[in-house]
Amino acid sequence: IGLGRVGRAVAERALAFKMSVCAYDPLFPGDSALDGRVRLVHDLTDMLRTIDVLSVHASLTDKTRDLIGTEELAVMKPTAVIVNDARGGIINEDALYEAVREGRIAGAALDVYSSEPPGKLPLFELENVVTTCHLGASTHEAQLAVSRDAMAGLLDYLLHGSIQSAVNVTGVPATVSSVQQGYIDLARRMAVLLGLIGEGGIRSVNVTTTNAEAEAVLPLLLRSALVELLRPYLETSINVVNAELLACSSGIKLAWSAKSRSPSEPDRLRIEVTAEDGEHSITGTLSGHGEPLVLNIDGYRMQMTPEGIMIVIVNDDQPGAIGLVGTTFGQHGINIADLTLSRRKDRAMMVFKIDAPAPPEAIEQLRKSHPPIRQVATTELGPLPNSRQG
Repeated sequence: IGLGRVGRAVAERALAFKMSVCAYDPLFPGDSALDGRVRLVHDLTDMLRTIDVLSVHASLTDKTRDLIGTEELAVMKPTAVIVNDARGGIINEDALYEAVREGRIAGAALDVYSSEPPGKLPLFELENVVTTCHLGASTHEAQLAVSRDAMAGLLDYLLHGSIQSAVNVTGVPATVSSVQQGYIDLARRMAVLLGLIGEGGIRSVNVTTTNAEAEAVLPLLLRSALVELLRPYLETSINVVNAELLACSSGIKLAWSAKSRSPSEPDRLRIEVTAEDGEHSITGTLSGHGEPLVLNIDGYRMQMTPEGIMIVIVNDDQPGAIGLVGTTFGQHGINIADLTLSRRKDRAMMVFKIDAPAPPEAIEQLRKSHPPIRQVATTELGPLPNSRQG
């Protein structure tokens, strides 16, 4: 699970031992990776039924927390073993304990835990579970080496003007105009929202604009969008410097272009994504005061300022849907600050701004209200760059 830098390195070593390797990573489209030597699987349950060794190399996010639980362990072979040295919480420890204790899983090896230090876990009592400390870079020798590298890099810059291993030298240029900076911020906010509604691996990303000033920084707009689109899938730190490289290494096709507009239309920025579940798009602009506005999400027309804590809901367009959501919010003490509604054919989209983060149980309750609720996602975009707190 997870075919990033570490996952690919593990796959290379497994292949050297003549193992047949398959991988589950929603970020990777297609049917194979590593020059066709690794088979990509897009249904986790199908993969778990057949494997002998499960090695986890994913980051801990809302999507991967408890990714492997009681139901997933139940479909695995009783001879299978599990290795997790990625992040604690991806595998439910209680479910793993029961599965190993009852002989439904042959064994496990762990060096990461849901809480660290882990205290006394029931897993430690099992003879066929190997556990080690999650040291990472926390050894004395590693800390000393990092300190020396940092000081050597600083001295190289101060004495010789040489910049080694920089992560942000080619980031946002200091000379961008206020309009360009506004579109950069807009691209990030739009990408976060677009990431909420797309499911599965990303195959392509296309960014277009009709604004002349934004056209001059189109590659930067693309990279800014990529940061937010890919962040949920990556354990590696991602920024505007490495975003394009990470996307290309994952087989994602990238494009950007400028387009003309009619005099009666406002300037626009559009992001289009092709994912496993189809094509998705979002369109936005800057207001007369330079504030970001979202005009369209997947064909749902609106005029909404993307800021603060937001909940995006797609539902069947039928009576009672709004009331259902409102009742659920009331049960969990969620106060609505703003609401945008739009409908297209037999579906509708509700975009809520709320005063405080929604309890996870409220989101889960809405997701189980199917029908009419089809999709629920939440995010926090933060205040606008020029906003002032009272």
